[in-house]
Amino acid sequence: MEIDVQEAERDERPVLERLFQLYQYDFSEIMGGETDDDGLFHDVNTDDHWDDSAAHLYLLRVDGKLAGAASVIERSHFTDDPSVTCMDEFFVMRKYRRRGIGTEFARRLFDLFPGRWEVAEVAPNADALAFWRSVISEYMNGNYEERFEDSERWQGPVQSFQTLAAVRTEGNA
Repeated sequence: MEIDVQEAERDERPVLERLFQLYQYDFSEIMGGETDDDGLFHDVNTDDHWDDSAAHLYLLRVDGKLAGAASVIERSHFTDDPSVTCMDEFFVMRKYRRRGIGTEFARRLFDLFPGRWEVAEVAPNADALAFWRSVISEYMNGNYEERFEDSERWQGPVQSFQTLAAVRTEGNA
C-alpha cells in the first residue's frame, strides 16, 4: 500500500472543498450540522487558508486514490503563537480508517513541522480523542500533555507536545 501526502496546489481547491464536505458530513453526526437547500455544508470554507502564509492544506492519497485531507496552521489556535503548529482539520475517508493510514498521515504531517504542536478535539468526538491520544502517545513515546480547554476559542481536550525531530535538532545545536 502506497501512502502519499502532498501539499495541495491552488488548482486542487475544488477537490479539497469536496473532501471537506465529506468531513463536515461525518461531523454532522456528532455536532448536528445541517446542509443548506443546495445540499452543501456552507460552513466548509478553505478561502482563509489560501491567503494565510501560516496555513497549509494537504491531500492524502492511498495507492493513487484520494483518501483524505488536512489543514495545518503554523500558529497556536489558543494564543496565536507562531512557534506552535496546530492541526486545524484532519480527515480520512471511512474506507481508509482503522488500517494505520490516518496514523501514518498524522506522523508525516508532524515530521513536516518540527517543534511544538497542539491538537484539539471537539469534546463530544470520542473517536477522535481516542485516535489522537493513541497516535500522539505512540509518536512521542508517551511524552505529551493533555488539558481541557474551556475558553471562548475552544471547549474540549487538547494535546500539546514537541516533536522528536525538534528535540533531536535542539539537542544537537
